[in-house]
Formats: sequence, structure tokens, C-alpha cells
Amino acid sequence: MTASQATETDELLTIDELAARTGMTVRTVRFYAGQGLLPQPRRQGRMAYYGPEHRMRLEFVKELQDYGYTLAGIERYLSRIPRRRRRESWRAQSDAGAVGAAAR
Repeated sequence: MTASQATETDELLTIDELAARTGMTVRTVRFYAGQGLLPQPRRQGRMAYYGPEHRMRLEFVKELQDYGYTLAGIERYLSRIPRRRRRESWRAQSDAGAVGAAAR
């Protein structure tokens, strides 16, 4: 196993761990996943694992909600950006006003 594979494996979380790290409930994480706000988790057998991109996406959704965006608006906004975009890029777009009123 390479160092990058070890780091990647160390950062994988179960849905319970992901919910705890983001301050959300498992039910909320599942709801957001069902709404398409999260990319599909990595599957290993019957288990689903979530990585840093899932945590960052949930934190970004939470942040947009704090700014008053609806889930429908967040879904429209997220559909316009690549799923693998880093949180810093999302924050830069938000701070620069790229998240327009149309997404609300």
C-alpha cells in the first residue's frame, strides 16, 4: 500500500462518523444524499465509505443554509460546479458573489 492509499483509507468515514464530524444526523446525511447533494459513497462490500469530498460538500451545504439558501437553491448551484471542486474554490465563488440570487 502506498502512502497516498494509506492516507485515503484513513480519511474514509462511515455514515455515522461523517454525520458526527459535520454535526448533522445520519438521517440528514441520507436525506441530502437522496436529494443528490452528495456524490455516491465508495462501496466496499456492504459498507459505504465517505471521504473528504463528502465532508466538505456537507459543510458547504450547511454554510449556504446559514446564508439563507434553500435546499432547492443549493441543489441548483451545486449542479453547476464540478463534484470534485475543492471547498476553497466554492468559498471563493461564494465570497465573490458567484452564488447569485437565482440560486436562492
